Amino acid sequence: MKSSRRSLKKSGDIMLDLQRTAIPFVIMTFISIALASGCSSQSDLRSVKGEVTMDGMPAAGAIISFQAVAGSLGNSSGAVVDQQGRYSIPSEKGLKAGAYDVTIQYWKETGETYTDPCTGQTTATTAPIKFAQQGKLRVDVKADEEGQFDFALTSAKK
Repeated sequence: MKSSRRSLKKSGDIMLDLQRTAIPFVIMTFISIALASGCSSQSDLRSVKGEVTMDGMPAAGAIISFQAVAGSLGNSSGAVVDQQGRYSIPSEKGLKAGAYDVTIQYWKETGETYTDPCTGQTTATTAPIKFAQQGKLRVDVKADEEGQFDFALTSAKK
């Protein structure tokens, strides 16, 4: 009995940690996108697309965001990776030419479940995946080229 209580608390802690980190990030990403979309003429914005994989598999549900490098005149934008591992940002929500830091947040089911004590609803728990890549992901959006950026990530081994 004691061990099951311990695993439930562990699952609950994972959900709380996920809520504390993921929700504010998602909100700020979409606020940045909304603010940036009103600041540029659409002719200055480039569409951006590509694929995101984790250990060779599509990183479905990952959130990819592009933030202009400090001192750059760029804007910010982002997208959710689809089931095939693809993302697409249309030109009307796209990026100006320039250098961008790329952030990818990806969660995967842990194999554990969490039962909400108030509603009794059981859901699969998720946890953020840590990447093995060192340093920042950075891309350079060109005014005269298609914005195709693929990211092949590998998970950090525990």
